[in-house]
Amino acid sequence: MKDSLIKFTNRRGQRLAPIACMVMVSALLSACATKGDIRNLRMEINALRAKQDSLYGEMTRQAQLQSAETQEGLRTTRGQISNQIRQLQEAVITLQELSGQSQQRINELRAQLERGQVGTPGMPAPVAQPGGGNAEELYQAGATKFEEKSATAARLAFEQFLTDFPQHELAADAQFKLAETYVLDENYAEAVKHFERVSEAYPASPRAPEGLYRAGQVSEQRDRRTEARQFYNRVVQRYKDSPSASLAQKRLTALR
Repeated sequence: MKDSLIKFTNRRGQRLAPIACMVMVSALLSACATKGDIRNLRMEINALRAKQDSLYGEMTRQAQLQSAETQEGLRTTRGQISNQIRQLQEAVITLQELSGQSQQRINELRAQLERGQVGTPGMPAPVAQPGGGNAEELYQAGATKFEEKSATAARLAFEQFLTDFPQHELAADAQFKLAETYVLDENYAEAVKHFERVSEAYPASPRAPEGLYRAGQVSEQRDRRTEARQFYNRVVQRYKDSPSASLAQKRLTALR
């Protein structure tokens, strides 16, 4: 019998699969086995074959799923890289624009000086502001890039604004918008830090309570409920008459 099992081959001389061999064994044993035994054996063989087919199908499905996930991951990564490159290109353009504004302003002042139009006796001549252009132009450059969802370029403009004009009437707005650029980039930790900075640097500005409220909102998005409550409480306690205070109170109630 052992020799017979070893020699089971198909017409091409290839060794038969284990299940096929088992079928042949059942045929050989049929002379001494009962019909019930043979039926049970065949049922077990069929069950084993079905299980094998099911496992093979599941393995195939998993392989296809992993392949699809890998392809989707590659597409996502490619899109992220393309977006980063685009933002960097826009940032370079913004820097060039700001640099051009600076040079243009310097040229204008030089021309006025040559014509004798700059300054009056006893008064110092105006000096070109670093960073280019005037405060409003620089702020507007950042706001435009922000509306275009170009976070990197907008951030550069607002950072330059805050460096050159930290006490300007638009400084608090620039700080607030700077924080929002990090939200666009989904860098929520930096966004919270810069929103909080609004109330620290410009506590008397209407943007101060808004900054703390936004810090609370972003903290909620990060599932940091304790941190969010702290920001909302600061809004209610320090700026109780502001529109943001009523919004913060509603969030505090919801977070209980």
